[in-house]
Amino acid sequence: MCGDHHSRDVAGGALAVMSPSPFTTTAAFPIPMAGRLVFYNRTAENLVATHAMLTVDSCCEPQFNAKEPVLVRIHETGDLTKPASTSPSWASFSLKPIVRNNTVDGRTPPVDAGLELGRPFKIEVGIDGIVGRRVSVWTQKGVGPIAEGIVGFN
Repeated sequence: MCGDHHSRDVAGGALAVMSPSPFTTTAAFPIPMAGRLVFYNRTAENLVATHAMLTVDSCCEPQFNAKEPVLVRIHETGDLTKPASTSPSWASFSLKPIVRNNTVDGRTPPVDAGLELGRPFKIEVGIDGIVGRRVSVWTQKGVGPIAEGIVGFN
């Protein structure tokens, strides 16, 4: 990406770009979701995430009920070749998604809109870090995954 124009500014923390799961998005399971899951530290720019925020693209809102909290699973590995249901979890938490309106300016909602995590996550690669791990989003009833991604540096 050369030049002066970039699609977004680097905000620090970690980011997973979420896309519909290739294993569950079928005619029998029409709940696609796309968006961004951001892990960040509200008080300082360091390598520990204390908060998370899931923004859902507004184009997915008609199929996906963004008013309900979802379950986010962070998996032990970044392997996307197998269904998420067979991939062991490393951590999980529930949060309420925020619908991002792509027609305004495409910016993410204010940082204070996120959820404080029950335990902080290291923003690094390795046994204690979240970077490189697979993440999946499920309904509270355990249906899904409705979206998946890999955590990377933001």
